[in-house]
Amino acid sequence: EYTKQILNLNGISNKVSLKVKEQYEENPYPRWVMAKEKKDRKYIELISDSIGPNKLPQEYLTQETKIRNVLIAGCGTGNHPISIAIDDYDVKIDALDISLSSLSYGKRMAELLNVNNINWIHGDILNLEDFNKKYDAIECCGVLHHMESPKKGFDALSNSLNENGLLKIAVYSRAFRNKLKAAKEFLKLKN
Repeated sequence: EYTKQILNLNGISNKVSLKVKEQYEENPYPRWVMAKEKKDRKYIELISDSIGPNKLPQEYLTQETKIRNVLIAGCGTGNHPISIAIDDYDVKIDALDISLSSLSYGKRMAELLNVNNINWIHGDILNLEDFNKKYDAIECCGVLHHMESPKKGFDALSNSLNENGLLKIAVYSRAFRNKLKAAKEFLKLKN
C-alpha cells in the first residue's frame, strides 16, 4: 500500500542503476527499528555537527533560516531523513531513493513516528533534472560510488543545488576520495 503513495520521479534506465535497484529491492538498507531521540535543533546545527566543528563558514551558522528545502539523495529506508525531520520540523525534506521497498519502509516508519515533513520520491539521481527543483542543502551519503559514473551523479546533485547551498557527500571508495583532493584544496583555499 505504501508503494502506491510514493511519487515516481521517472523510469530508471541506467544499467548500473537497475542492478543497484534490484539489490536494494531484495535487501532494503539500512535496517533499523528506532529513530533517534528528538533534540529540537536546526538543520544547520545537525549538518555542522556531522561534518565536524568549525568546518562550515560562519555565514551559514548565522543564517540558519535560509535552509528550508533539503534533498536526501539515496535515503534508503529513511532513517537519515527521519532523524533530520524529527529534530527540525521547519525543514522540508525530499527523500529520494532507487528502491521502492526501502522508501516504503521509510514512509511507514515516518507515519509511525508522526513525521510529516518528508516527501518520499522513487527515482534515480541521474533523473533529478526532470524534477526541476532546487535545494538549499543536499546530502548524499554512501551512494555515488555505486553509480556507473559518480561524476554524472555528482553533477546532477550539483545542478539541483541553490546558489550558496550546502552539498554533503560521503563515499566509501578511497579511489574516489582521491579524485576529490583537488576540490578539497580549492574549498580550503576559498574557506
